[in-house]
Amino acid sequence: MIERPFKLSHRPMLPPTRMELVVAFEAPVAEQEHPFAPLEYFQEVAALGGLGGESIPPTQSSLQLTGHGQLSSNTWNWRYEAVRLHPSSLFILENVLHGIHMEGHRIQHATLSSGLLPSQRQAPEQVLPFAYEPLPFEYTFEADSTEALIEVDFVKEQGPESLQRFAAAWWSWLGLVQRGGFAEELFPPGTMKTYQARDPLIHSHGLQFFLEDVTAGGEAFDSFVNILHGLHLRGATIDSVLVC
Repeated sequence: MIERPFKLSHRPMLPPTRMELVVAFEAPVAEQEHPFAPLEYFQEVAALGGLGGESIPPTQSSLQLTGHGQLSSNTWNWRYEAVRLHPSSLFILENVLHGIHMEGHRIQHATLSSGLLPSQRQAPEQVLPFAYEPLPFEYTFEADSTEALIEVDFVKEQGPESLQRFAAAWWSWLGLVQRGGFAEELFPPGTMKTYQARDPLIHSHGLQFFLEDVTAGGEAFDSFVNILHGLHLRGATIDSVLVC
């Protein structure tokens, strides 16, 4: 079990499509210091369907940031609507906060208000969600080392706008991986790396992404597969995805 180095409280919230996060830091934090990028990655991946897990179709999974502001010199809040996420996405959000803390912006207390947790649970289960099935394309996962190739083949050629959506999704997902969102007991907070070995190859007929020092399990890649699933259903049809 991952122990958090700061106080963390969970509160129920109705309706369940709303969520609020309040974070009090040990010292004042200026927004220009940009400690909040990991939270932006979390929201972007969630909005793309990457955090619906095995229970919510990627095109129906969502998260919309509706407010973000400074409550005092050391306290900030984030308000979300259209919350349709797997309950374990709260564990991923806790991991993100853990990463921010370990990067030097030390958190004193975080309060997460959400309707995603059943009333009898005081905290999310520390598990990562899986990919939604059935998949509309062939998916093969054969990664067994610290290097990985992600290869995406399209059914038909994609135009520049479509390719830009895939590229943006890639950077959001990679950012969440690198900032510890998919930490677990095997890869605890503070050990997450996962670097690009070389620039991605993004072509009209397919995509290739190259990773090294991978410190993330298959569930992290399941999140990216869910994002690809959503983009497929929105018109950018995919023939196959290979992770090796």
